Amino acid sequence: MITLLDNSFIAKGSERACYKNPENEEQCIKVYWHRKRKRNESKQEMKYSKRHLKNIEFIAKPICWVNTNLGKGLTFPLIKDYDGRPSKTLAQLISSLNYSELANKLIELKRSLIDNNISITDLPPQNICCKFKNELEYDLIIIDGFGYSNIIPVAYFSKSLLRKQIIKRFDRHLAQLMRIV
Repeated sequence: MITLLDNSFIAKGSERACYKNPENEEQCIKVYWHRKRKRNESKQEMKYSKRHLKNIEFIAKPICWVNTNLGKGLTFPLIKDYDGRPSKTLAQLISSLNYSELANKLIELKRSLIDNNISITDLPPQNICCKFKNELEYDLIIIDGFGYSNIIPVAYFSKSLLRKQIIKRFDRHLAQLMRIV
């Protein structure tokens, strides 16, 4: 069993908390702290990842299940910048980033989602990390909010429906982002 302590805490989402994995510095562990829905988001991500994200580099994919003192957790790669520090989220950095460069990166991310037929459920700025390759250059990495949120994922059976769904959801979150900037 892995013991997660307050000093390994990274962030808390609406349902899960994220901790550095004390047994592997290259990983983090997401555990439930509050379950709003019946659907298990971690199980959905693992299932979706195995089926759809094999060669995708711009999404942090789940690795394996672990038992922790806080319950069952799902490990993910810990996204780090060039200097070895954990990458910050878009929500944390948005006011300090160049607007036109960010807009181009978001358009590129949207294109990658569409080209690779990747469904998103929720993509607020705290679900995207800015992974810096050096002091100026960065990549956007989705760390949460991918997969199907529908009980019956109709878009799974139709690429045109999936494309429309990706565009609609991404544009909704993009509009929220642009209001922040």
